[in-house]
Amino acid sequence: MINFLYRLGDLLLEKETINLKDIIGVLGARPAGMSETMTEYLTELTERLEQEEEQAEDEGGIEADEDKKDERNE
Repeated sequence: MINFLYRLGDLLLEKETINLKDIIGVLGARPAGMSETMTEYLTELTERLEQEEEQAEDEGGIEADEDKKDERNE
C-alpha cells in the first residue's frame, strides 16, 4: 500500500495535477468496477488526451520546420 502512495506522490511531483486515468494507471482498476457514467468519462478523457498529444506533436513539427527556415535565412 505504501508503494502506491509513493508512486502517486512521484506522479504528483511530476505533473502537479493528475486525473482519473493517471490514478487508475497507478492503483489499477477498481475491484468493484466503475459505473457506466465513469466509464464513459474515462473513455472521453483518454480520447481527448490522445488528441491533445497529437496536436502538440504536430505543432512541435511545425515549429521545428519554422526554426529550420529561420536558420537558413540567417
